[in-house]
Amino acid sequence: MVFLKKHAFKRLLLIGTAPFFAACADFGKMTPEVKAVDGRPCPAVFENPDTETAVIYRGNRINDPASLRMSAFIEGKTLRCRYDGTYLEADVKIKLSAVTGPALADAASADVPFPYHIIIRDPVDKGGRVWAKGVYFLNVTSENGADPEPVYAEKSLRLPLSRFNDTKNVTQADLPEILIGFEGNTKKQ
Repeated sequence: MVFLKKHAFKRLLLIGTAPFFAACADFGKMTPEVKAVDGRPCPAVFENPDTETAVIYRGNRINDPASLRMSAFIEGKTLRCRYDGTYLEADVKIKLSAVTGPALADAASADVPFPYHIIIRDPVDKGGRVWAKGVYFLNVTSENGADPEPVYAEKSLRLPLSRFNDTKNVTQADLPEILIGFEGNTKKQ
């Protein structure tokens, strides 16, 4: 780790490749075969491909690599769901990992807020009509310029099943899709 702090270029290279390695490792990949306790299907959870990483810069110097505070990526996700009458309750848990940048190399302590979103999208509408979107913040703390430990966020969603005549025979294709990602890929702080 000390070696990376002395060589900013290699550190930036690591930050740029972190999402690639996370994708290759396939942490927490959700598949449509996920089932609720009673055997009915759960919604599929996907990372929004346009917003799966985020970079936070200091001030207005987005083009200056020295102003990079932190880069983050979604390392994993899990989903638990259960049917409750006319509702589907889904608990989404997200694991976020981050790498500190040169702007935090000498900081004693730094809290960096990362905005992320959860989007519920209509599976029937091929245009991807959004039913709901929530934006939340997850604080990542770096101590003494070190890379932070992974942090977790958990949100419970309550999805109405009123559009289905027969909630006992819901199929995967009937359920909304849940997309997660960062709200804006590059932010200034």
